[in-house]
Amino acid sequence: LLCRAADAPDLTKLAPNPYRLEARETATAASIATNWQTDYGSYDKDFFRRKTVEGVVGMLGHAGGAPQTQADVYWFARRFPDGHVFIFGTESKPVVLSGFQTKFAFTSPELTANVANYAALGIADLSGSKVLGWMVVLHDGPTAFQVKASSSTVEDAAHRPGLAAMLDEFQKARGAAARAP
Repeated sequence: LLCRAADAPDLTKLAPNPYRLEARETATAASIATNWQTDYGSYDKDFFRRKTVEGVVGMLGHAGGAPQTQADVYWFARRFPDGHVFIFGTESKPVVLSGFQTKFAFTSPELTANVANYAALGIADLSGSKVLGWMVVLHDGPTAFQVKASSSTVEDAAHRPGLAAMLDEFQKARGAAARAP
């Protein structure tokens, strides 16, 4: 399931809730493809990154949870060379408590970057993006209950332009990529 801008939970005020959310990064996959290189230090390399977040949602006490509770993950990146922060992937999973807790895992889409270093000219050209981090939001529709982020930088990035605005940008980019030949 893909998160839509219209369904983005409001992160400005978290609702009282009976949940406990834990989330942590458990894996990073990285690979490098050397397109070419010379003996004097010039090269062109592609970098590929993917991350996995695992988490647990538990109940505090014996209170019942909201029937439509979901866990959403938002993957954030920083674009080279301008530093623009954007969402490069989202996923949503329903939270179904078996007993007093349930586990989940999310894996990011692959993110790529390229470095072309021309040693003789003293020029390095950097393009693509770098994974900035992730944010998991536990919510029931527009009502956010808990938020866990990989860093305060990611949480701040989601609050500044607003999560809905960032999701809207993400959906427009996906639509443009789908229409490209």
